[in-house]
Amino acid sequence: MAIIHQTLLYLHILVGAAALVLFWVPMAVKKGSATHKKFGALYANAMYVVSVSGIVMCIMVLLAPVAFKPQLAQLSGDQLITTIYQLRLFERFLLAWSLVVFVSIKHGLLVLKAKHNRHLR
Repeated sequence: MAIIHQTLLYLHILVGAAALVLFWVPMAVKKGSATHKKFGALYANAMYVVSVSGIVMCIMVLLAPVAFKPQLAQLSGDQLITTIYQLRLFERFLLAWSLVVFVSIKHGLLVLKAKHNRHLR
């Protein structure tokens, strides 16, 4: 399970870095051009990967914090309880942030779809 978490973390970081670069291409070209649409779609897909990997990693750590944070095993009883509590608070924040990203991308794409459907009427 730790290998899955580590793989997701590397994927999250790599695709997130690519998304930071991809974001600027549609911003720099003419709106509605083929390049704008192509790189906008790549950015949206990259952000889906970033948000879903973030959601999965957060759920994994919330369910089994010691399994994914082995350094916690070195703590004593009270320290461990306090640290796990703080870790779970932080993981809930990251989970909420990942959900916000997912919903924002989904909403933006649905708005574009509705815009195109309106032109067909």
